[in-house]
Amino acid sequence: AEVFCNDAPAGAHKGGYTPFTVELTHHLRIGAENTLRVRVDNRFDEDSALHIPNDYFSYNGINRPVQMDFVGEDFLEWVHLTPVRTEKGWTLRAEGRVRCGRDTALCAEITLAEKTCRAEVTQHGLFSVAMNAENVREWTPDSPELYEVRTVLYRNGEAVDDLIERTGFRTVEVQENRLCINGREVFPKGFCRHEDVPVYGSAVPFEAMVYDLQILRDLGCNSVRVTHYPSDQRFLDLCDEWGFLVWEENHARGLEEDRMRNPNFERQCEDCIREMVCQHFNHPSVYIWGILNECASDTAYGRSCYEKQFALLRSLDASRPVTFASCKFFTDICLDLVDVVSMNLYAGWYHDMPPDVYIRQISEWVQRS
Repeated sequence: AEVFCNDAPAGAHKGGYTPFTVELTHHLRIGAENTLRVRVDNRFDEDSALHIPNDYFSYNGINRPVQMDFVGEDFLEWVHLTPVRTEKGWTLRAEGRVRCGRDTALCAEITLAEKTCRAEVTQHGLFSVAMNAENVREWTPDSPELYEVRTVLYRNGEAVDDLIERTGFRTVEVQENRLCINGREVFPKGFCRHEDVPVYGSAVPFEAMVYDLQILRDLGCNSVRVTHYPSDQRFLDLCDEWGFLVWEENHARGLEEDRMRNPNFERQCEDCIREMVCQHFNHPSVYIWGILNECASDTAYGRSCYEKQFALLRSLDASRPVTFASCKFFTDICLDLVDVVSMNLYAGWYHDMPPDVYIRQISEWVQRS
């Protein structure tokens, strides 16, 4: 996408599945009419390492919401909320970044259920604080309790911006080959989901998202994998509210080593990961991060890519496990890099081995490995 304000280039973004922002301040005509124009181009080209022909449609156009925000010279860019479970109860760690217009004294005030604490903003525009979260109810798939957390930014004692986020008090851990939410084992059951609906294509309306989740609920599911790209924010909001567990992954699917050697591959993958984690950090429904679906995890060069991207994921968010979906099976050399081993099984599709034999062989091999 390329963004123009009054026909002047204002910004651009590579990649179709993560949010981005463009500042228009210096392009605006004060007291006059202004024109905002967005040009999108979905053609395949060598500059894009991730946008390639796939076995699902890649539509053109603006297919997710666009909004315009009016802010002052000091404003909150993002606030990340991490629930921490201890023997004494819950605490909430709030970390954020502020865009600072000038060198002034800034502080952030964080409020959860009428309890407030303050944190000074550093010269780099960052703040961090931990607060006790007394008498909160846990977020679980069966009881998805959500809490609003309001952050107000003050400059010299005057409120200049605020941001409201939602969070759920839950932890995700892998304990002795068990996936645990708040220390209790959970077995994910569900389906993979593409953003593609007849008539609407990938511009999925809110009602269709609700309908998809209702189908999953009627089938007894508790989880959904959003394949093979970061999801629409509104769908994650629904999963938070309905108690669905979400596997979310970056946009890279079925790339063999030759395509992974595209000079833009690493940078575009990392940009996607950073934008995905930054925007979706606070969703309690997201229980695991994934990368590089069915890529070259059976080669040394491929392993180096997996290593770097997992390191980046863990540096951005240490509170969730990581994984990737493999189809390399007995030749995969990256399974030691993950918290959860994930296999795409195609019994009766790509080969004729009976499903029970196929799954048993894979399971025994994973255990030996």
